[in-house]
Amino acid sequence: MSEQHEHEMNSELERALKSVRPAPAYVDGITAAFNAGRRSTRRALRTWQSVAAATLLLAIGSWALPAHQTQSHEREPTQVTQTMVPSLSPQSLGRLQQAVNEHGIDALPPTNIAAAHAMRADNL
Repeated sequence: MSEQHEHEMNSELERALKSVRPAPAYVDGITAAFNAGRRSTRRALRTWQSVAAATLLLAIGSWALPAHQTQSHEREPTQVTQTMVPSLSPQSLGRLQQAVNEHGIDALPPTNIAAAHAMRADNL
């Protein structure tokens, strides 16, 4: 009797499943395209965020490490003597600054700039 009961239940289930019709599917193209684009960029975004985080950690580590090393290994200051300074040409920026510091702005050499002429359309 259990086989007959089981057969009746299966028949009832079959009839119920046959009566079920799927709902018509509606696909929104804009939403589907948006979701596909978002999923396609997720990996690139995560890669970029990981690289940025690693760079930040390296920057913090490199900033903290030299500060720790300089405290443990202090160096004596190096003395700079006049013989170590290379000779400067008279028109170099260093020589001009030195002349202004020692003698004022009148110590600057005269400039050799060509005179500017007014341009007119009829001269072209």
